[in-house]
Amino acid sequence: MSLRKLTRDLAFIGAFSVGLFGPASYFYASMPIVQAEAQMNAAAQPYQKQISEAIHAKNWSSAIDLCTKALALDDKSALLYRMRGALYCEQKDFDNAIADLQKAISLNPKDVKARTLLGRLYGNLKKYDLALQEFNSILSLEPKNAQALMYKGVAYASKGDYKSAIANYEKALAIAPDNATIYMNRGLAYANLKQYDLAMADYDKAIALKPDAAIMYYSRGNAFARDMKQYDAAVSDYTKALSLKPDYLEAYNNRGIAYQHLKQYDQSLADYDKAISLNSKYEKTYNNRGELYEEMGKYDLALADFNKALSLNPEYDQAYSGRGLVYLDLGKYDEALRDLNHAIQINPNFDEAYGCRAKAYQKIGDKDNARKDAEKALQLNKDNEQAAEVLKECNLR
Repeated sequence: MSLRKLTRDLAFIGAFSVGLFGPASYFYASMPIVQAEAQMNAAAQPYQKQISEAIHAKNWSSAIDLCTKALALDDKSALLYRMRGALYCEQKDFDNAIADLQKAISLNPKDVKARTLLGRLYGNLKKYDLALQEFNSILSLEPKNAQALMYKGVAYASKGDYKSAIANYEKALAIAPDNATIYMNRGLAYANLKQYDLAMADYDKAIALKPDAAIMYYSRGNAFARDMKQYDAAVSDYTKALSLKPDYLEAYNNRGIAYQHLKQYDQSLADYDKAISLNSKYEKTYNNRGELYEEMGKYDLALADFNKALSLNPEYDQAYSGRGLVYLDLGKYDEALRDLNHAIQINPNFDEAYGCRAKAYQKIGDKDNARKDAEKALQLNKDNEQAAEVLKECNLR
């Protein structure tokens, strides 16, 4: 039997993650090839057609090589640096991407597209203050740039400043009142402020504007699951998202979590298995399936999944905590304490790990440390049921 409430790893739309800032890549559709041809220096034009073909074929390495050759003929082209920076983003070569985008901006400080991409990239790298600098620079050039206002809001949300995020979303909506993504992002901010009626109104508006966009249902499903604990409603939204996007990895992961909360273990396991089949290196789902197996008492399978998650991400605090819980279930208290210590070392504010470690100390008769960890867990989360139970038992003895 599980000794704690599971901290299942939902693949929520975090700021600068899925759906908000988007991947750290450039949408070439927003930069027409005709425009590129018109701006490319005559000396570099022999490469323009080849670069365009490589971009459309998504042959990023070839496109980078061609841009480099073109830059050898025209090293003052902000356009070419911006294009190559975007291509480096596609390859996740972020250091070179930043260098090229900064070069493009130095050559053309009014290059809003380069600044937008650089701001998004900083956001994906969790450099939120640098992201804000770029979006503020854009707004000094284009005060009514709704996209920059939205991204500025996401940067504030990423820093936990949801009120400032909402203020920027409202400015963006005054300029672009039919932008579903802005409503979705504002809904997420309201949810984080526990203003659920306002959050649901925004999610509903986003869906009304884009009824065929899977991410809108996925986002609302996250609000139902994480914030409102309405798991049936979450399952319904995730299912709708999957009907629109059958390979939606995160939707399978999160629907599996919702099913697990509903004790519908077969459906939960099927969703986790499907998510893993879509991406065998997605550590979140291995962690979640490990927690499902632990809850079902299938400890060998749970250990295998936690081990796999940790092989993919050696600093995965939840996987250490989950594996520690399995060892606790099995009476292997030294191994449990080792893993729980590691989880807390990685994340000193992980209340569930403190709650589990309190239980482990209690099992070996270390009442003082058990009480200390239980109090710490409750300080971090007053609703930590296991810590409350341990503390009560310690005080009774």
